[in-house]
Amino acid sequence: MNVPPGIFLNTLTDLTLVDKELNEIWHRLAEAENFDKRVEIIRCWIQKKKWNTYKQEIILSAYLNNAIPTTSVADLAEKLCYSVRQLNRKSHEFFGLSTEALIHYKRYLSSLRLLHHQNRSLTDIAYQSGFYDQSHFIHDFRDFTGITPSEYRKQKSDMSAHLFS
Repeated sequence: MNVPPGIFLNTLTDLTLVDKELNEIWHRLAEAENFDKRVEIIRCWIQKKKWNTYKQEIILSAYLNNAIPTTSVADLAEKLCYSVRQLNRKSHEFFGLSTEALIHYKRYLSSLRLLHHQNRSLTDIAYQSGFYDQSHFIHDFRDFTGITPSEYRKQKSDMSAHLFS
């Protein structure tokens, strides 16, 4: 059965209703001796599955994994040979978010990485992460974390995105 992941956003679902094979996997996972055996069961199952992946989906995935977050919705849609509207539909289908929200999240992740691993000014980090200016950067960062980038710097731990209380 080909069910888009966005359908499961914020819902509790018995996945054995989506794919009957998952019932067998669930029992095998319960019987596995340890975590490594469970990982191996899942890995083998994933490798066995034939995923229908389209070129546009691969490019979108590559964009999301790429370190450069400066693409606009229109630029990304053009790169994928989608209309902006079609890209938003695909984005909602795959991720449960609009393309614009994905781009904002991508910029946030980039800024988080730079804040954590580099001692640059907030303005430099804002521009390098694809924000228009430091003000937008601070606003978006606060929306994602509840604190400003400066506060994050003061509270950060050795692990990225982890804070000391």
